[in-house]
Amino acid sequence: MTYDEETGVFTVTESDFEASNARVPALPDWVEGRQVARAEYHSLLQHLSRQSSATGDVPCNVKWSNAHRLDPTIGGKCIHFTAASEGDIFVVFAGIPQKHETWLYVQISPEGVALYKSMRVVTTQLLDGASSLGSSNLYQSYFVCVTEDTIGGVTIIQYGKTPDNEELPHVWLEFEIDEVLSLQYYAFGSGMYPVKVMGVSIIDQPAQYFIVCREGTPRKDNGRCSQQCHEECDGCRTTGSDSPTDCIACKHYSVGFPYIEGDSGSFTCVATCPEHMEPATETSKCTCIKQMEESGDGGTVTCVTECPLTHYDDGNVCKVCSTLCEDVSGRGTRVCTGPNSGDCSVCRYTTSDGGCLEGCSPGQKAVAQDEGGFRCDQCQPGHKCVRGDEMEEICPAGTHSSPERTSCLECAAGQFSSPGSQYCQDCPAGKYSANSGASTCTACPSGQYSSSSGSSSCQVCPAGQYSASAGSTSCQDCPAGQFSAMGGASSCDDCPAGQYSADAGSSSCQVCQPGQYSASTGSTSCQDCPAGQFSRVGAATRCNDCPAGQYSADAGSSGCEACAEGYTSEEGATECYDWDQCSPNPCENNGVCTDGVDSFTCACQGQYTGDRCQLACPAAWASHGTECFHLGESSGDYLRARGRCAATHNSLLAMPKDEATNTFIANLISSSQRPGGRYWIGLNDLQRDSAEWEDTSDDRWTWEDNTPLGWNNWKPGEPNGEHERCAMIIPYRDDWNDLVCTATNLYYVCQKSAE
Repeated sequence: MTYDEETGVFTVTESDFEASNARVPALPDWVEGRQVARAEYHSLLQHLSRQSSATGDVPCNVKWSNAHRLDPTIGGKCIHFTAASEGDIFVVFAGIPQKHETWLYVQISPEGVALYKSMRVVTTQLLDGASSLGSSNLYQSYFVCVTEDTIGGVTIIQYGKTPDNEELPHVWLEFEIDEVLSLQYYAFGSGMYPVKVMGVSIIDQPAQYFIVCREGTPRKDNGRCSQQCHEECDGCRTTGSDSPTDCIACKHYSVGFPYIEGDSGSFTCVATCPEHMEPATETSKCTCIKQMEESGDGGTVTCVTECPLTHYDDGNVCKVCSTLCEDVSGRGTRVCTGPNSGDCSVCRYTTSDGGCLEGCSPGQKAVAQDEGGFRCDQCQPGHKCVRGDEMEEICPAGTHSSPERTSCLECAAGQFSSPGSQYCQDCPAGKYSANSGASTCTACPSGQYSSSSGSSSCQVCPAGQYSASAGSTSCQDCPAGQFSAMGGASSCDDCPAGQYSADAGSSSCQVCQPGQYSASTGSTSCQDCPAGQFSRVGAATRCNDCPAGQYSADAGSSGCEACAEGYTSEEGATECYDWDQCSPNPCENNGVCTDGVDSFTCACQGQYTGDRCQLACPAAWASHGTECFHLGESSGDYLRARGRCAATHNSLLAMPKDEATNTFIANLISSSQRPGGRYWIGLNDLQRDSAEWEDTSDDRWTWEDNTPLGWNNWKPGEPNGEHERCAMIIPYRDDWNDLVCTATNLYYVCQKSAE
């Protein structure tokens, strides 16, 4: 609810209703925008002044003393005092201080004055002049008089205060209690704030001799300041009140205010009971002659003299006739005499044969009759009759009437209906309805199908199949040469070049194998590469020619074979052929060429050598490969032989580093004029220190060109480590021997590269 501080009204706004309806869905719509309550601020004293008997504030810090005693039966006693407080000031009287039920006290507040008996309020005075100042620094003179009349059996309480500019105190509250309270003690108390009291005195002189009566307490003939109340009040709770609802008791009759059955709280005083009411037996309370069963706002009761024609009398309570009764009150006829349908003057509902019913059942329609009332007929197919009344509703599209015709049921998924249908129909093949309550069916989209009626969904065409149009009842296989890789295809794709599909319904294409190809899309098979061509990997879109020097003799080759040695071929060859490598003659210097298989040899003339006779040795030198060799004609030691080779065409001593060269040198010596002579070769260990001469290993021997010894042909047991540091080749043999380098009877062999 939304509160308006200016008016105090609580209103249910639109946002209030939405928030409340979310928590309480059954909240009726009419609540929105309504003013539902009104708040009014009252102080505690204002609230208590409207209650017949209520507990209010209780005094604190009450201290009793034998010094504070009084006897109000002898002409009355008045207590005068001066006090100040921000809050309440209490003047407390008691018969027995320890028993609260004997207390009588006056509450002096900034809001007004209240009188309590036995801890319950009996009267109040709320005029501004009667209240305290509400300040801890401003003092005010007060008095409270108590008179107990033992002959009359009453106790009279008077309260007042003395204005600053007057001598006589003013009475603001006077109340008479119909019993002698036997008060003997008095004390002061406080509320939330402390009370400062001074100048306390007791005056035995009756109050009427020295007081001035104020508002609400006019002086009577006996000199008292008594309450002024409404003329029907026998005493009022608020001094000076003119309201008949503020009475402590009534002089004649009382009526509940508001009148709520069983509530003995608030009432108003009247001279006579109002219309439709009468005094209750042996009491002065007014009660209803007859009352309506329905209560008003807050439970208030409506009184009547006679029950309306639409009600019947049930022990002076007017109760509404059954809704099964026809309302004939307009004819001046009472609708019913009791609560049952048999008590109706005219039945509201009848069977088709005229029998009386309590009402049409759900699934039936109430049909109005000329003579009044209704006949109950079965609700039409395709309609619903929910409450058994005159309302017959057509079932909307997407629903059908229940067998009892009490409701419209949604069509299940896979079904549909038009308005007013008794039954739902299955969706035909090729269509579906995914949700319940469908009024139409939807055609399956392309790429999907439904083969049977009553489908709530469509099936996806599997891979390898397709449906080209909406509303399909089946899928077609992709033709050979095409495929659909995923389900839900509306068309098939051609196999790409290099691939094929031989059968219908393919979900993928096969790759052409090595040696095959397909040049265009949509192929149903692959072709073999023709002879002379090849495809090395799969998925080929064309074949390649075999390169020159290779060939493929058969179709479907995944590679080409190299031509054998001495054979060759052109590009795209299916076979190889031999060719003459001596044409033109590759040999130089009149060398003679001999053709071989993929090779040729040159026979060199004279001193020429090399693969093509392109190199020449000096005259009288023998050639071996690209090297030239010459036998020296004189003898001498190793160093002399070295020097003579250096002087002869700047050559070195011969270095047979391999077996072929070693054999060539041995044969050259054998065919010379000195076949038995000994010859130095260019191998020594002259680098070795004298301390290492005993080492017979050959890892220190080096050739004349300073390359280390690799292949060797030492005679068994050689070198023998006897200070023989130079090598010779043995005659008639091709093995080696170590020899002292100073031996002089040896010839030598020189070596140089051909040029």
